[in-house]
Order: sequence, then structure tokens, then C-alpha cells
Amino acid sequence: MIVLTTVANEKSVYWVTVGFLDEDNAAMAPDVCTWTLTDMEGNIINAREDVAINTPETSETLEFSGDDLAVDGNDIVSR
Repeated sequence: MIVLTTVANEKSVYWVTVGFLDEDNAAMAPDVCTWTLTDMEGNIINAREDVAINTPETSETLEFSGDDLAVDGNDIVSR
């Protein structure tokens, strides 16, 4: 698991770029790729579980906004 250090602000847009490498550290495009958005306790956020990336490339940029970044009440949230 990768933990990002850049803070995503509620009601904003947050982009994450991921790259894929083979065992020789060469860029490669996977045949199948999915991702899941969770909080630090492993709870699925905004039904974002096993989201497929159609025709993945050697790197992909994922966009998060709206309910992906929503916080209930005045809580401080980590995802």
C-alpha cells in the first residue's frame, strides 16, 4: 500500500498518478488494473472498490472529487 503525503482538501479535486513497472523496473502496461479507495481502517469510501481501468497504460492518473473527499461533520479524515 502506498500512503500519499499531499493533503486532499474537501470539496476540491485531487489527482493521483500511478506508474507500472515490471520486475526489471521497466515501464509496462498491465493487462488488467483495478483500484480501491479506503480510509486508514480499510473501509471502502464512496463505493470505490475494484474500479477497473479500461485499457491501462504505463501510467494512469486517477481523479478524486465530490463524495470521494467528503468529510462528515467536523472530523479529520485520512484515506
